[in-house]
Amino acid sequence: MVRPPARAVGLAAAVALLAGPAAGCGDQRDTKVVESRSMPAGLIQRYAPRHPARALLELIQGAQHNDAAAITERLTPQWGATPGRLADAMPRITRLTQAFGTPHVLAVRGRGDRAAIDLRWGGQRGTFVLVAGDQGWRLARILVDGRRLKIAGITSP
Repeated sequence: MVRPPARAVGLAAAVALLAGPAAGCGDQRDTKVVESRSMPAGLIQRYAPRHPARALLELIQGAQHNDAAAITERLTPQWGATPGRLADAMPRITRLTQAFGTPHVLAVRGRGDRAAIDLRWGGQRGTFVLVAGDQGWRLARILVDGRRLKIAGITSP
C-alpha cells in the first residue's frame, strides 16, 4: 500500500484536531453519511460567489460529501494534496467533518488577496487563512491558538 505524503493528509489532521473528542469515530474504513450533521447547503448561499467564507465552506462541504477534487481545488499547492493522495484519507476526513456538523463563521478579516476566517466547528475554534489567486480563494493555513496547526507530526503550511 502506498502511503500519501504527510502534507497531503494535512487536512485530515486539521480535521482531527478540531474535532477533538467530538468526533467519537473509530478506525472503520467505511463512510456513513449523517445527513442531520452535514452542513446545510443554504449556509454557503449566504456568501457571494467570490467571498472567502464561501470558498472555505465549499471546501468543508466537499469534505463532508467525500469529494477529494473539491478539497484539492481549494487548497494551496503547499499542502501537497491531490485527489490521488487524498484517496486513502477521504473516508476519515468525511466521517470527521460530518461528525463536526455545521461550521459557524465567527469573523472574516482580510485585505486584498488574504483573508482570515475565525470558525467554530465541532466544539472547537480555529482560524483558517485563505489566499486569493486566479483559481479563487484557497486554504493556505490553519491556526489554532495563534499557531500553525500541528498534530501527529503534520504541520499546516
